[in-house]
Amino acid sequence: MRSVTLSVTDGFKFGCGIILAVAFAAAMLVLLVSVTVFVSTIFGIRIPLPMA
Repeated sequence: MRSVTLSVTDGFKFGCGIILAVAFAAAMLVLLVSVTVFVSTIFGIRIPLPMA
């Protein structure tokens, strides 16, 4: 049975991958919301926004 060894760089790559995945998911969520609001504005549907 092989022993599993982890180095500092492996942990750094793993952490950066998670942060990158979360940032990408947040950007996609913002894009989805903005497209939804844009399309509803085109069709004349008012969406009450909490910050407006």
